[in-house]
Amino acid sequence: MFVPISHNIETDYREGNLVLQADYAWGKTGLLYSGRLLDESRAETMKAMLVRGGYLGGKSLADDGEAYQEKAMLMEWHWRVPLKGRVLLSHRLRTDLRWLGDDSEFSTRWRYRMMVEKEVDIGRSSLVPYGSVEAYYDTRYDTVNRVRLIGGTSVAWSPRFALEGNITYQHDSRSSVTNLYALNVILHLYFEKGLAR
Repeated sequence: MFVPISHNIETDYREGNLVLQADYAWGKTGLLYSGRLLDESRAETMKAMLVRGGYLGGKSLADDGEAYQEKAMLMEWHWRVPLKGRVLLSHRLRTDLRWLGDDSEFSTRWRYRMMVEKEVDIGRSSLVPYGSVEAYYDTRYDTVNRVRLIGGTSVAWSPRFALEGNITYQHDSRSSVTNLYALNVILHLYFEKGLAR
């Protein structure tokens, strides 16, 4: 579960989302490493494949959802490919079944993301720089209307906490903001049960 909140400092527009999801990972490979202190998928790093399903609910804040409302079911498939030097290449294919606005107009969106990351151990801390590119195909427009590039780093100093920061560039040909630049800061809190180990 996670709750992202975004704020546009130029327009003061804010929106929030609630995301609930469940994962299942499989596929052993001797090349995948499991040394991370933090990763949300610490147990999953030992698996090559993962499927995820979930629900997303979101709306614009301060106007009771008048500018933006969304309910969506999401499904993802991940394929992780370990490379030399503890570098991990990940492919993700995601589909969103979306109901947008007050009239709950239905549409689907397909998203493909490729990400490269590398873990670096610094004493008892873990540093993971990463970069990704993601393309969005939206059935409302029948085209690839959005491309997102992200570069950042996550730092973990205990099994329970991590801090992540990244810079995002997004080009969206169908949005009122064609080119978006964002700075993101994310605090990760991990709660783990024994059977997840």
